[in-house]
Amino acid sequence: MKTPRVQLLHTEGCAAENAAAARVALREALREVGLVDHPVEDVLVETEEQALAFGFVGGPAIMVDGVDVDPMVRGMRPGGLGCRAYITPDGYSAAPPLGMIVAALREALE
Repeated sequence: MKTPRVQLLHTEGCAAENAAAARVALREALREVGLVDHPVEDVLVETEEQALAFGFVGGPAIMVDGVDVDPMVRGMRPGGLGCRAYITPDGYSAAPPLGMIVAALREALE
C-alpha cells in the first residue's frame, strides 16, 4: 500500500485553535481511511519563501503528497502568511472539513 506524505501547515498569525481543529479533523480522517498511526508533519510556515515552496495559500492547510486537500485552491498562486476559510455545506470553517481531507487521502492512496 502506498503511504502518502501528510503535512499540517500553519502560521503564527492565525488562531491556534484553527490549527488544533485541523489537527483533530486530520486524525479522524486518517482513522477513517485506515491510517491510524500515520505520521503527520507539523510545519510552522514563517516566511514568504516557505509559503511559496509549500504551495501555501493560507492556514491552516493540510497537504497530502504536496497537494492541498482543498481542490478550490489548487490552481491559486501560493504565498502569504494569512489565515483562510474553508467553504462547507454549513458555511465557512477555519479548518478543512473531514470529508475534504478523507477525499484527498483516498485519492493519494489509489
